[in-house]
Amino acid sequence: MRERVRNGGRAVDAAFVLGVVVKAVSGVLELVAGLPLLVLGPAPLVAAADRVVAWLLAVDPDNAAAPLLAHSVETLGSGTSVLVAVYLLFHGVVKLGIVLALLRGSRSGHLASIVALGVFLVVQVAELVVAPGAGVAALTVVDALLLSLTWREWRRGHTLRGAWRNVVPRRHGSADRVDPADTAAAPEPVLGRS
Repeated sequence: MRERVRNGGRAVDAAFVLGVVVKAVSGVLELVAGLPLLVLGPAPLVAAADRVVAWLLAVDPDNAAAPLLAHSVETLGSGTSVLVAVYLLFHGVVKLGIVLALLRGSRSGHLASIVALGVFLVVQVAELVVAPGAGVAALTVVDALLLSLTWREWRRGHTLRGAWRNVVPRRHGSADRVDPADTAAAPEPVLGRS
């Protein structure tokens, strides 16, 4: 029974680590897209998107992603490109801040991450109501999962480093090492509420 719980904990830790990695990558991508959009305007982004759409259609003429990408980029005017750029830059900075706070391993970092993810979820759900889209829906699901996993790790007093160590196989002799931050006084979970 204990081994099953440990393996289940490892799966949750793996999901938490993967969610943080996805958040870091998407934050970097948003910064990489937002900065040139703010500085150079929409023309380079539209040109790059046109090249990607042409390639997608050359590979598969029935590609469903190509028209979606073309439509989303063609709506960028000079006024909306500034708004989109600021949104991407802000969102990217906050995402990387979340990742850095979790890497630091402080409990306040977990709380800041939970608050930021909660705000993102509210904005994304509002966006889904106003203008539903598959991309926003997928992002909302990822953020909701990461929020719940971050909440779980915070309640248990675990750190990202501790989750990483639980997921990544250890070399000989290091299996008994425990991260002091993961042994902080955390409330014992109540049966049925973990």
